Amino acid sequence: AAVRNLCTRAVLLEDGRLTESGDPSVVIDHYLRRSMDAAAAPAHTRTDRTGDGSVRLTGIAITNADAPGEPITSGSRLKVALEYESETPVRNARLLVGLYDVSNTGIYLLDSDAATGLPDTMPPRGRVVCETEAMNLTPGRCYANVAIQTAGGTADYLAHAAFFDVEADERFGLSRLPTRNWVMCLLRQQWSAGDILEMSDDA
Repeated sequence: AAVRNLCTRAVLLEDGRLTESGDPSVVIDHYLRRSMDAAAAPAHTRTDRTGDGSVRLTGIAITNADAPGEPITSGSRLKVALEYESETPVRNARLLVGLYDVSNTGIYLLDSDAATGLPDTMPPRGRVVCETEAMNLTPGRCYANVAIQTAGGTADYLAHAAFFDVEADERFGLSRLPTRNWVMCLLRQQWSAGDILEMSDDA
C-alpha cells in the first residue's frame, strides 16, 4: 500500500533480475498475480520454502467452517486444515497461519500456542485443523503464510501458501457494505436514539 500510494515508479525483481519497471499500480498488480499463481501450486510441490525440513507442510485448505462447500463471506468462521509429514513423531509443534490482504497488510494471526488442543507429540504424518470465530471482513481476496515450528526452530515456512475470496454477507447489509479499499474489518454493532438528558447545575 505504501509503494502504491507514495512512489511514482516501481521495479519487480525475480531471482536478482529486473523483470518489470514502471507505474507502481501496474507492477504491484503483476507481482500479486504471480504470488497468487505460486499459491495455486499444491503445497507438497512447492520448492520456494524455508526451514530445516524436519517437518514439511504438504497441504492447506481454507474453507467456510459454518457451511462447508459454500463461499466464504464477511461473517463466516474460517476452517484452516493443514497437512504435514515428518520422518519421526513431531514434538512441541507450533502452527502459525498469517492472514493478509493482497496489499500485504496483516489481518489476523492464527497461533496454536494461543489456544489449547494440540498434543505435545503428534504422529509423523497427520492433519491439524483450526477453526476461528467470525472474521467480519469486507469483501476481497486474502492469502495465508503458513509455518510450523518445533523446539529446533522453524521446520517449514510457505509464503502465499493459499488464498481465498471473501464475499459480501447479507447479515451486514449488502447495499451498505464498505469495500476493501475503504476499510478492512467490520464490527457488529447496535445503535439507538433517545431524548437528550438535561444536566443539573450540580451534576
